[in-house]
Amino acid sequence: MDEQSSKNLPPSPPKLPIIGNLHQLGVLPHQSMWQLSKKYGSAMLLQLSGITTVLISSADAAREVLKVHDLACCSRPPLACSKVFSYNYRDMAFSPYGDYWREIRKICVLELFSVKKVQSYQFIREEEVALFVDSISHYASSATPINLSEKLIALTASITFRIGFGKSFRGSGLDNERFQAVVHEVESMIGSYNASEFLPFVGWIIDTLSGRFKRL
Repeated sequence: MDEQSSKNLPPSPPKLPIIGNLHQLGVLPHQSMWQLSKKYGSAMLLQLSGITTVLISSADAAREVLKVHDLACCSRPPLACSKVFSYNYRDMAFSPYGDYWREIRKICVLELFSVKKVQSYQFIREEEVALFVDSISHYASSATPINLSEKLIALTASITFRIGFGKSFRGSGLDNERFQAVVHEVESMIGSYNASEFLPFVGWIIDTLSGRFKRL
C-alpha cells in the first residue's frame, strides 16, 4: 500500500501481529465495535487477521456509503457460510454484484414481484392470515399464552411455501417449530466467524477440529 492511499484510510485501533484487531471483538462483536466507534469515529478501519474491514456506525456515514458510493460498496464479501447457504452464490441476496446479479434481479422483478404476480397470490395471503387470526383467537379464548414471534415466522413460512412450492407448510417436515430452529441455526452461523476466513493456511484446521465445517 503506497503512502498516498494510507493517508486516505479511516482511523484504526492498534492491532497485533497476525490476528490484527480480532482480539478486540469480544464475545458480542456488535457491542465491541460500538465501543470502539465511540473512540475512533463512525468510519473505522479494522484488520481482522487477513481481512481488511471498514466499519460504518452512523446514519450519515451509512447514507454516504449506501447512496453516494453505492456502486463501490454494493457487493458482498465471499464468505464460506453465505456460499454454502446460497448454493455457491446463486441467489439474489449473497451473489456478487455483476451481470449474474443484475439478471436474476431482473427476473425476480418481472416474474415474482410484478403487480400482476403479487395480486395473483392475494387469495393465498388472505387464507393464511385468516388461519393465523383464527389460531390467535383460539389461544385467546382459552387464556393460553402465545408466542407471537413464532406465529409470525410460521405465517411467513406458510405464505412462502404455498407461493413458492404450491404446498402447505403445515404438516411438512419443517412444521412443529423445526423451521424456526433451522432459521435460527442459519442466522447463528452467518453471524459468527470461520477461522479459515481470518487465518490463512491454518484456519481450516480450527474449523475442522471444532466441527464448524460439519455443522455448516
